[in-house]
Amino acid sequence: MTKQEILDAIQDQITTNGLQEITGQILNMILTSIATIIPDDAMLTSSFGGIVTPASVIVVTPGQQKWVFANPGTYPNYGGFTFVANKINILSYDGAEWQRLEIDIDNLGLALTFDPSNNTEPISAKLVADRYDKIITALDSFFVKDKKRYYATDTSLGWSINALKNDNTKVSTGLLFLTALNIPTIGREKMYIKLVRFSTLEQYLDEYSSMLGVKANGDVEVLLIGKLNSLPKEFEEFTIDISSYTSISICYDLVNENTPDLYRPTIELYSTNNEKDSVKAYIDNKALEDQPDSVYSNKIKDVVINIDNLTGVNDDAKIDKAIAMVENVGGGQIYFPSRQINISKAILIPSNTRFILDNCQIQMINNIHDNIFRSKGLKINPAQPNGLQTEADWAENFEILGIGMPTMRQSIVPLHVGDAYGWRGCSILLVKSRNYKISNIKIIESHMWSISNEYCENGYFENLEFQNTLYANADGLNFRNGCKNMYAKKLRGVTNDNAVATTVLDSTIPVNPNAGYSYQALGWSYGDYHGAENIIVEDVQVKALYGVGLIISTSNIVKNITYKDFVSSVVSANDWDNVAVCGNSYRSFVYGTSYVDGNVHNINIINSTTSIHQYSLGIYGGKIEKIYTSIITNSNLSGLGAIKNDTTTVIN
Repeated sequence: MTKQEILDAIQDQITTNGLQEITGQILNMILTSIATIIPDDAMLTSSFGGIVTPASVIVVTPGQQKWVFANPGTYPNYGGFTFVANKINILSYDGAEWQRLEIDIDNLGLALTFDPSNNTEPISAKLVADRYDKIITALDSFFVKDKKRYYATDTSLGWSINALKNDNTKVSTGLLFLTALNIPTIGREKMYIKLVRFSTLEQYLDEYSSMLGVKANGDVEVLLIGKLNSLPKEFEEFTIDISSYTSISICYDLVNENTPDLYRPTIELYSTNNEKDSVKAYIDNKALEDQPDSVYSNKIKDVVINIDNLTGVNDDAKIDKAIAMVENVGGGQIYFPSRQINISKAILIPSNTRFILDNCQIQMINNIHDNIFRSKGLKINPAQPNGLQTEADWAENFEILGIGMPTMRQSIVPLHVGDAYGWRGCSILLVKSRNYKISNIKIIESHMWSISNEYCENGYFENLEFQNTLYANADGLNFRNGCKNMYAKKLRGVTNDNAVATTVLDSTIPVNPNAGYSYQALGWSYGDYHGAENIIVEDVQVKALYGVGLIISTSNIVKNITYKDFVSSVVSANDWDNVAVCGNSYRSFVYGTSYVDGNVHNINIINSTTSIHQYSLGIYGGKIEKIYTSIITNSNLSGLGAIKNDTTTVIN
């Protein structure tokens, strides 16, 4: 083999080897670089023997050279070498003895396969519940025989079915392999599955296998049976409706198998109703006046980094390394495994990144005053690290996705609490961000506002829980100055202040740039747009100390706000618990002097039920134009009434 033949083989094979595209690119670049150091006139006498496992029989002839790519494991018959995962491992025979070579590359820590028996793998089956990508590759290497994930006799499976041959007769001998992919229901009304089956030896498919669909009642249905003369891998695919199944399984006979190496289907799930996730579509149906763009982000790259696959002195170091890696390749996914993650500083959210929190507990160490997550685009002035900041770049196309209900908590022994100590007290601070999603997380005892959005666009929030009982000003979900096109649904828990607040402060009142702390990182006069518009929040069941829902403006415009299906009860007998629309309020903070009648307009309060101390729908000073309400229930008959200000126009 000549040098040019090696280079040609790399270009031809590495990007089409079934791996994720980015890994193919990395290997292509690495191997091309290695090959370029070979002299142009060199002839390579060592022959390539393929990819081997510790159980493989490698045939060599004394005096002749041979080399192979080695899978992880110990090779007692070939030098006794042990190879670990996440490296390029080469086992070579020089004609007399075996030698080893390991190439350690950080990016090979991106585990791209799903192992159902190993919950430390970075891709969980539940990851396919991501409702926002139109096509999601959920599994690769679903069945790798040599991993032997699960074996059982056909009588111990508990199912009245065996692997089937192509003539529909059951395989009654030998051991059966069984594994399952649970089908998530989050955010999906209908799903389909596409299966591509092939073997690594480019052979026809094994007849001794079948794909099974498990229904909610436990019934099992055969979706696909193996065919001895089926098409090669490029053509063997089909699509079935799986909306009525809870899991998909592969049943495989290990004794009568024909495919000796690998059975590798790829499963893709996709929704047929993506428009239901669009804020624009929702607001179009409400016929509100200014319609936002769709809340939708481009597909984040499939590359997934498990922080536990990286080296580092602590979790901070591992997370920093993972963030740097996804940024270096233009984006990706960072997986937090199911354990306690200890941090001492904010996790900075870059663009084009998904954080997958798999039932983990993110805990900030004691005596730290900082966010759990913060948009990376915010530029911190080292002279005023807690005060007003003046510069920020856009952070966009990112997601914080919880699997199960992961938790996050700031320091149990806090350094500062309350909004007097500024924006670092927020558990999640999103600044100048757009096209993002946060779902399935629980925030515990936030030191200030749980989730705060400043100068943000196109945000989506779903299934959030708050447990804030200890500290003042511990709101739930806040939309501050400069926010537009937001949608939130299914909020639960208890807050020590407002559950939901669209709070736009007075841009005519300057923020002291020399103050040690600032409520909002960018203040309330950053950029050209300081108001709030096109915000929908629905399905809120939160016990709130002061307000289950608050809408407030001063000098800026707040319009097209919908609060729907708010149900709440007070924390104590002396608390407020209301949906309040406010103009010229917050007098205790000296805000509101520049409010103009109508600055707050086109407000929808729909199906609100509160158990209140003062009012269900409170209107403060100033005229609020075009407030539409329906099905407003004041469950406390001693309340002072639905309307606080008689000059306000209310249409029921």
